[in-house]
Amino acid sequence: MFRLIIITSYLFVCISCMQEGSRVNMQQVAHGQEIYSRSCANCHGEDGKGLAKLIPPLLDADYLIAHQLELPCIIKNGMSGKITVNNYSYELKMPGNNKLSESEIAAVCNFVLFRYGKVNYSISVNDVSNQLKQCK
Repeated sequence: MFRLIIITSYLFVCISCMQEGSRVNMQQVAHGQEIYSRSCANCHGEDGKGLAKLIPPLLDADYLIAHQLELPCIIKNGMSGKITVNNYSYELKMPGNNKLSESEIAAVCNFVLFRYGKVNYSISVNDVSNQLKQCK
């Protein structure tokens, strides 16, 4: 019985690793938090709860999880148009931050996804670079 538990646990860990890619780099998350604090928190809040019904939350936001691959483009170029986050519509234009490097964007993505999206894998600078090439 004990051996079955060990084997099952090992398989679960292996499957989780394969699905999640790279584990979270906490140093990069901390760097991302610094950038977020000076570039994003004034609108989305330090707590990620957004601003009333004007600016969408990031904390536990279904939109964030569904569009996490687009996050580098959203950070770099901003976005406009109507979006729905947790069953509420938002239309205020989000300005882009085209002064951030790909490395800084990766750090912000990792912070936001880890802290507010509860994701436990990292996005690499290479991932960000590839995503930015595909921005619409």
